[in-house]
Amino acid sequence: MNNMKQEFLSGYWVRLDLRGPKDLSAVSATRYGVTCRYCGSDNLIGYGHSKGLRCLQCKDCHRKFVDNKAPPGMKTPHEQIFCAVTMYWEGRGLTAARQHLQEVYNSYVSDSTIYEWVARFARGTITASKKDIPRVGDIWMVLSTEVRIANDLVCFWDVFDTNTRFLLASRAWNKLAGNNAGTTLAEAIKKAKKIPETILTDNPAVLVEGFEMNISRETRRVETKLVLDKSDIRLLEEFRSVLATRSRILKRFKQFTHAGLVIQGWPVHYNYFRPHEIANDTTPAFKTGIVSPLKIRIR
Repeated sequence: MNNMKQEFLSGYWVRLDLRGPKDLSAVSATRYGVTCRYCGSDNLIGYGHSKGLRCLQCKDCHRKFVDNKAPPGMKTPHEQIFCAVTMYWEGRGLTAARQHLQEVYNSYVSDSTIYEWVARFARGTITASKKDIPRVGDIWMVLSTEVRIANDLVCFWDVFDTNTRFLLASRAWNKLAGNNAGTTLAEAIKKAKKIPETILTDNPAVLVEGFEMNISRETRRVETKLVLDKSDIRLLEEFRSVLATRSRILKRFKQFTHAGLVIQGWPVHYNYFRPHEIANDTTPAFKTGIVSPLKIRIR
């Protein structure tokens, strides 16, 4: 990962809960090189040491904390949590993430601790991301995917914006059906606050040409096309490759009921934390104009 990409992602991750300055240079310019982990203020004073680490007190919210670069209520630095959680969402698995922390940071945590980090941040980011309205284009791609989780065959419908690569909606169903695709598409329209002009699909047997939707009592015909052009096929392969990462994660679960958090959390990781080369190594969310970090509280 190049330096620019690492700086963007690390900074975005750190500011998830700090609610501090908008850029990393402002953080380093403060007196202690950090901001209050609770309110984001840089109005700090020294408050002794604990186990060799500096303690600080915020003069605005009057909270005390240890300067260990960790989120509130946690002992592991942001950088290590960011690394482990990202490896998990990229399909590397809990064991690989744990071994990486041991080798690179000399940090010894269990697989269950890493999954606890995944769940803890996923719940906050899922809620926080719902308020964002992405600025997307008029051509969307609707894809169907089947994933076997233990003994269950799960069918996904995913709606991508072809311009920004933003994942507008993702739903899991027990079968591939047109009404399920329509429900997922309706969620995408609600998220984007607009109706697309063209829908590209790899499954015309389900999404028939001339697909019609009723939106706010207005019926509008949306052009539905099969992916045939070379440029569209390349785009389809790109999205398929991305979705393969999600499939690798889901296949590790022994029961479908345990996979709910991943089904909801993976789109947030893809949109907000997974860098994409078309956005200059930033993210689909950044490409749609969502530049501020997700505001969540970690407790």
